[in-house]
Amino acid sequence: MLARDHSWHRSLYYARTGDALAFATGYRPLLALPDIPREMDEVAVAGLLLMAPEEGERSYYKAVSWVGSAMRVVATADGVRRDRIWEPGPRPILRISDGDAVEAARSLFDEAVRCRLRVAGPVVSSVSGGLDSSAVTATAARLRVPDAVHALCIAPVDGTPPITRPGWYPFERPYVDALAGMYPNLKLEYLVSIEPEEFERDPSAHFLTMGAPYWSPGGTGWFLRLYRRAAELGASTILQGDLGNMTFSAKGLNRLSSLRNRGAWLTFAWELLAARPSLPDGQWSGLVRGQLSSMAPSWLRTTVRRLRGGSEPAWQRDYVINPDYFRSAGLEEHHARFSFGLNDGSVAGARTRDLRTAVLRTRMAMEAEAANRNHSGVTISDPFSDRRIIEFCLSLPDDQFLRGGQTRSLARRVFADRVPPSITNNPRQGTQNGDWHQRLTPLRDKFMAEVDALERSPLASRMLDVPRIRRIMETWPADPEEALRTQWFTKHRMFRALHAGRFIRWLEGGNQ
Repeated sequence: MLARDHSWHRSLYYARTGDALAFATGYRPLLALPDIPREMDEVAVAGLLLMAPEEGERSYYKAVSWVGSAMRVVATADGVRRDRIWEPGPRPILRISDGDAVEAARSLFDEAVRCRLRVAGPVVSSVSGGLDSSAVTATAARLRVPDAVHALCIAPVDGTPPITRPGWYPFERPYVDALAGMYPNLKLEYLVSIEPEEFERDPSAHFLTMGAPYWSPGGTGWFLRLYRRAAELGASTILQGDLGNMTFSAKGLNRLSSLRNRGAWLTFAWELLAARPSLPDGQWSGLVRGQLSSMAPSWLRTTVRRLRGGSEPAWQRDYVINPDYFRSAGLEEHHARFSFGLNDGSVAGARTRDLRTAVLRTRMAMEAEAANRNHSGVTISDPFSDRRIIEFCLSLPDDQFLRGGQTRSLARRVFADRVPPSITNNPRQGTQNGDWHQRLTPLRDKFMAEVDALERSPLASRMLDVPRIRRIMETWPADPEEALRTQWFTKHRMFRALHAGRFIRWLEGGNQ
């Protein structure tokens, strides 16, 4: 019997080999067995290119399966049986006062952090100016008094404008400094570096160790310095708040669709108008367009789509997969069903759907965590992923999350007792990987050479839109200002495509 919990912090794979079942916490031990073929699963790699991971057992290798989130696998002489131990889903709605909701949430969160402080080595927390990581770090500091908590913050290079997006803030320091000022036992460090990571220079060693690509190679190059510093401190674990946005910190915009579906038009109009100040630039107008589109009759939506027929479909605009391959492989349904990019947080039931996505479709994130742990010896622990918190949030009414136009209303109220107002009242998100241009520009010639190699690879050139990759790479921005103006990094998922293409070439070469 093999089983995993619902987090993405530990991996587990298995494969049938003759009359036996082999299992391991990574691909490479299984691929070392002579009876297990190394044939690539193209749909899984296409899912990587499209940011569309599945809930099933599919992995990058046809012969290898992964034990899914909260899954149990029982192997007998008669075959393999799988069943899910737990999953997030609709819960009976609690009839609870605002005060009781806040107190219950605080109690649950304190316990979720407390039980994750039982670690080998020092307590280390990743912190930014965001509400979730700040809440985790502040709670750990409160519970550990007078013992120290190491707070590690990744910061952009001094003197260089980070490359950000509308509605995002570029600098973490003012917010993190305000938080550290509240807790004398926080040992705060800013981690600044523009040195390229080894896997960015040449991912072959990474593939040889892990047998899999990173699903977010651009972001990983930013975050690996955090793992390394935690390892230098002797830590075994880093506290993070990754699942906060889908639990306590959910924006609650799905309440608008729920109100509209119930015919509560006055409340719907009030909440929609009142939400404008609490949403970053551009998001409110997009929200209004989405709500109006949902209210339009189907014939009108069809007509508008037909009139806009000259525009690229979303998958072709946002990803660099070969259009001919996309169509011939029948990936339309896969993309429509699994792509993160198609998730709409304003539709009815979005909180439950987003939590199911975050919990059940985690293989690619799990592989990245396994790789980071393999490289550093440090793993992640997220209090927001605590099952008690997930179930509590699924049982709360929508108006706990969106109230009077205030998005993330629950988290702002819950954490007001431990986080400074500059963080709880900030509607914007922090910029991650804002110094990618400085870090990766020295590698541009390597990237161009990789494009040449992709053109010579039968499999990579069949799956990837290599001509488009070349055209985009030839427009590499001259400086961070141009990168910021053109939004070059975020527009085309370029580094994921290059990294995935290198993985395809590595498999094509026999995993040598």
